[in-house]
Amino acid sequence: VKMHQRQLQEKITYSAGEVRVDRPPNPLSIFNTGLDKRLGNEIKVSHTFTPTIWDADKSEADNPLFNILTSIDIVLIFQGILSLLALIFAYDAIAGEYEHGTLRLVLSHPVGRGYILFAKYIGAMVCLFVPLLMSLLLMLILLTTSAMISLSTDDFLRIGGIVLTSLIYLSLFYLIGMLISAITRRTSTALI
Repeated sequence: VKMHQRQLQEKITYSAGEVRVDRPPNPLSIFNTGLDKRLGNEIKVSHTFTPTIWDADKSEADNPLFNILTSIDIVLIFQGILSLLALIFAYDAIAGEYEHGTLRLVLSHPVGRGYILFAKYIGAMVCLFVPLLMSLLLMLILLTTSAMISLSTDDFLRIGGIVLTSLIYLSLFYLIGMLISAITRRTSTALI
């Protein structure tokens, strides 16, 4: 930003200069980079050119490994790791108990089938919510202790929305895995 301001001050006439506008970083991009990954950070405005949002240039660091690591966000971890973990928790929820004979033993007691499914769902969601909550709290601590980032009330509401939608996302994946486990009778089939 300072370099662009200095370059603008060095221009003598308006027609010789172009204004470079720098976009500040989104404080919530640690959760989801979204369009920040695809759009540029700076844009050139002059009297001969009217820019659009897609004309922005990307100002990247010199280290290519740093540029790779900046694109990793917490949504990528939710989509890749935690959704796979939800499926791994669910693949033998019903089929494993059927295969080992414990489902028949549990159903011989006066316990409803819906209650068994609900208890398995709640237990798995607690196990999935702990790493989700730990990662979100770590990101929140990182954001709130930074001196350069100030979060507003809207940002905290967005973070709450991220927690809620992440919980729904993981719940959906666990329920899909539980459905597959209920349809199949063998854990190896359910895993595949």
